[in-house]
Amino acid sequence: MKFNEQKSKMMIITCRRPKVKREYKIYLNNIPMRQEETIKYLDIIIDKRLNFNAHIDYTTGKCIKLIHALSKLAKVNWGLRHEVI
Repeated sequence: MKFNEQKSKMMIITCRRPKVKREYKIYLNNIPMRQEETIKYLDIIIDKRLNFNAHIDYTTGKCIKLIHALSKLAKVNWGLRHEVI
């Protein structure tokens, strides 16, 4: 199995709250891997606490952008007519 050193990342998953933030050095083919707080895997964002708050924020942001784009397209006939108001 081959791994790409530039694309590989690592994340420390723990239930404890560390008193001091540690930087671990793990090497892949003599190149240090980057330590990340969140990792996107199969379009799901996972953080080091294994909760989905970052994923929910990411998905909400995408939905808000889509809703704004759709509302711009639909503004011509959006809502009640002027005569009714």
